Amino acid sequence: MANRPQPLGNLLNASGGIHRLLEQARAQQALLGRVRALLPAPLDRHCVAALERKGQLLLYTDSPAWSSRLRFHSRALERRLRADGLPVGRIRVRVSLPDRPRGDSPPPVSGPGRTLSRENAALIRTVAGGIRDHGLRAALERLAGRERN
Repeated sequence: MANRPQPLGNLLNASGGIHRLLEQARAQQALLGRVRALLPAPLDRHCVAALERKGQLLLYTDSPAWSSRLRFHSRALERRLRADGLPVGRIRVRVSLPDRPRGDSPPPVSGPGRTLSRENAALIRTVAGGIRDHGLRAALERLAGRERN
């Protein structure tokens, strides 16, 4: 009898490793749903992933700003999760940044060509003049040197 192609779904479901991965993904989605249900809006939409590892709950947000907000709410969330029947030892919050396509370089932190208005440069020079710390004064003077001509 000739070998016939099998549907990909049959092959994936037959593999124990893939089945375990699918179950883990479903469990993580269920956990994320439980966490989101206990978070206030709009914070719930910015919590993008939840993992339970070694008694810790790892929560991922889509930006550093939302990560800070989630840390602020973490104690109340911990109490609510325990009351909901999920024993949580500690909540850790991380930022999940979107993947960049290969070959793309990260965006520059401070791009060249940024300039200051004359008024802002003058204000920074005035502040630098009153600073005793030589390193800080030099940094402020360099910053004031970015004045628009």
